[in-house]
Amino acid sequence: MYQMKKFLTKTILFLLILIVVNLLLLFVIPKDRNHFLCEYDRKVELLKTTPQPRIILLGGSNIPYGVNTKMLVDSLHTNVVNFGMYGGIGIRLPLEDCLQYVKKGDSVVLQMEYHNFFNGGNGGDIAFIAFMVATDWKYLGMLNAKQAWNVLRGAPKKAIGNFKRLVDYSVTHSWDTPVENQTYVYTMSGFNKYGDEVSHLNYTSHSSLASDIDYKLLPIDSAFVVWLENILHRYESAGAKIIMLPPVCVETYFKNVYNPQIKNYLHQIGYDYVVAPDSMVLNDSCAFNTGYHMNRSGVIQNTQRIIKILKNLQ
Repeated sequence: MYQMKKFLTKTILFLLILIVVNLLLLFVIPKDRNHFLCEYDRKVELLKTTPQPRIILLGGSNIPYGVNTKMLVDSLHTNVVNFGMYGGIGIRLPLEDCLQYVKKGDSVVLQMEYHNFFNGGNGGDIAFIAFMVATDWKYLGMLNAKQAWNVLRGAPKKAIGNFKRLVDYSVTHSWDTPVENQTYVYTMSGFNKYGDEVSHLNYTSHSSLASDIDYKLLPIDSAFVVWLENILHRYESAGAKIIMLPPVCVETYFKNVYNPQIKNYLHQIGYDYVVAPDSMVLNDSCAFNTGYHMNRSGVIQNTQRIIKILKNLQ
């Protein structure tokens, strides 16, 4: 009995030390001010300050990696807010967050990645804990149970990453990701004033399409579709016009990740895509480093398509 109590005491003490070390690594180590997800706060500022009339592009990284916003502004003669960020944080939080800044008369072009229909739009663990740190935990109160669980699951991995940064600091004397790199690195400094990621346009494409998950094997989350219908109604109640546009992607990726049932579900809730999903597909040669991220040629082609679609809807 004594040995068991001794073992439990040591186990509890070890776990407490582990928790304290993780918390110290998470909250004491300064954040990376050039982290890719630090851009989210700048995009919120664009939402707050961009005057009407305006079009809001909302979705994951297919938008900042697939659109030339200045081309849109010049062609459509209206202000455009690129509020696309990163599919890893899902679509729920960005949609909920954007809603408070929507004004009567706004046009919201929703281009969310297909995987949101399979994971409930909640993102993943590493992405969410990185997002919390990058935005100084200000969105903690907006998290649902699944997102909060993603934060908890990702905390140990983020703590390990911070330990590595602590080691690197002894050499670099900087907590931030360097701006200049010989190979492409995700950073906030890669975005321009419109919210487009433009630094990747200077690098050679190196796509890895074969490694993408076949999401067609996963069922569509019907609860997410119900939630989507509800929040889009709230946008319309706020006076916004909703334009459902499929995300840009390349051929191989589209074949692996698109489930035709998505179109049916959207029709059932009354928010059909304004064009067929395959009409937003580009040749594999347009991929940069994923099926959703376009290289220079892909960005131009996709932007031209979006301009044509939005002009036809005017």
